[in-house]
Amino acid sequence: MHDSSPSGDGTILDVFARSRNEPLTTSEVATMAGCSPRTTRETLEALVDQGRLLTKEVGPDEEVWWSPDHDREHDGNTGILGSAGGAAKQLQEISTRLIGEDDIDALYEEFLEATITIMDADFGSLQKFDSDRNELRLLAHEGFDPDAAEFWKWVDPESSSTCSVALETDQRVVVSDVETCEFMADTGDLEMYLRNDIRAVQTTPLISRSGTTVGMISTHWRTPHEPSEDTLHLLDLLARQAADLIERTQAEQALRERERRLKESNERLEQFAYAASHDLQEPLRMVSSYLQLIERRYADEFDDDGREFLEFAIDGADRMRHMIDGLLKYSRVETEGNPFEPTDLDAVLMEARKDLQLRIEETDARITAESLPRVSGDRQQLRQVFQNLLDNAIEYSGGEPPRVEIWAERGDAEWTISVRDEGIGIDPEYTDRIFEMFRNLHEPDEHSGAGIGLALCERILERHGGRIRVESTPGQGSTFSFTLPEASDDEK
Repeated sequence: MHDSSPSGDGTILDVFARSRNEPLTTSEVATMAGCSPRTTRETLEALVDQGRLLTKEVGPDEEVWWSPDHDREHDGNTGILGSAGGAAKQLQEISTRLIGEDDIDALYEEFLEATITIMDADFGSLQKFDSDRNELRLLAHEGFDPDAAEFWKWVDPESSSTCSVALETDQRVVVSDVETCEFMADTGDLEMYLRNDIRAVQTTPLISRSGTTVGMISTHWRTPHEPSEDTLHLLDLLARQAADLIERTQAEQALRERERRLKESNERLEQFAYAASHDLQEPLRMVSSYLQLIERRYADEFDDDGREFLEFAIDGADRMRHMIDGLLKYSRVETEGNPFEPTDLDAVLMEARKDLQLRIEETDARITAESLPRVSGDRQQLRQVFQNLLDNAIEYSGGEPPRVEIWAERGDAEWTISVRDEGIGIDPEYTDRIFEMFRNLHEPDEHSGAGIGLALCERILERHGGRIRVESTPGQGSTFSFTLPEASDDEK
């Protein structure tokens, strides 16, 4: 018969003969046969079709293969593989649920039950390695009394349990009879094992894909017991997935912790910004008052330079007042915002235009708007967004009467509102920076503004779950576009 691979069917079958017909994974067969994984899998599948090998899926993208001789050598009993397949299927379901599951402890319990089943054990425990303490923390257990659970709540490398030895060596530790184990003799661990009717123990390290130990899985028996190579081999398959489960949980917990710290940091910054700007108002008010008093009483006594210096000081105080007002508004976006409600953007835009009516008339600005939608949002904050964008368009019109167009486009569960002007535009080099706090691309004597308006718009829209962006060509104008979630059917 012609070989179906470079190694030949015979070579693959020799691998199983050398392994005493024990179940093997695809990668293990490939390594022992010296073939590529792809060629090995093709040959294994061909041998299964010929009835010369059997196979079973034991996890996501994981299969084991074995010779029918294995079943005959074990009195035709395939219960181990059946249990393994059931336990692995259960673990796969647990791993899938982990993504959106809040009750992680329940998942650990289910995983432990699957492991106890495959090992035909009486007790079990699952631990996670805490790198900060260099100790193992008990995540779940089955069969421990309260004293034992407290005793093994934390296990350090200096204790006399199988867990501590496995932690030190990164190797599986099997003790078939704790009463004859030398490293347990006359120790508190031995006493606790016997008090809980435990006579045999195995502990397997859970190794992450990066090669670090993330925990331990242990099973215990009431009578002296030596687990078979078959069950230990299948336990290793489950342990790989258990390590993934713990590693994923740790990553999610670390992410949640970073988010919590970031939220706390933002809250502290908001409090600081509010306190700082609030505390600055009174001394600034005093400075402005005295400058105005000096201007009224003594301006005629100044020479040209003196009057210019005084004018600079008054303008500077005025800009500082605008900056403080903007900073206060910025810090209050989250803390003092109103609840979201159905909001008619046509009405909001009309209110913003009224706020700017004097400026619109002075500059002969023409603002045209298409019909705008109803959205879910904070009416006052959205009014601030329109006011800032319109004020920005008028300010940077380039000396010509400002021309502004506003329209809306519907997307998936959101609206995009665009505000386009025909002003001086923005250099592409700066389009990513204009939403930064206090970012003003022009000198104060060229254009007024504290550099907070666009940053405030972005913060308000972030609170609404939206985004803001700008497209601009120098000399041809700019288009600011922002998104808002559409009102629900009940709100329309």
